[in-house]
Amino acid sequence: MRYGIRWRRAYGELGEVELEEVVADFQRLRRLIRQYASKDVYNMDETGFHYNQVLRGSLCLQEAPTLKQDKSRITLALCCNTTGSDKRSLLFVGKAVKPRWLNDKPHDVEYKSA
Repeated sequence: MRYGIRWRRAYGELGEVELEEVVADFQRLRRLIRQYASKDVYNMDETGFHYNQVLRGSLCLQEAPTLKQDKSRITLALCCNTTGSDKRSLLFVGKAVKPRWLNDKPHDVEYKSA
């Protein structure tokens, strides 16, 4: 800590989770999945890229200020079966009806506007 300058992280929103409900739902889901062959069970997950957000930390002499984060984002969805033998095309979901990069996109990428 030279000259009183330290790296401080600006923390965002935090949600609460009822652990007992999560465990019960997880067990129910496992019973349901056992009824199907592994090649017929798919997992889809999404991740968001917040392309306009500022850095969440800063070099400060005092406490870090709170920041209102920009929520602009594009969502990427990924999907495959549990054996990995069937991987679906990447799916981008954004607000623009026809973004500029759409004509140059790779053939194995899909785009949908929300």
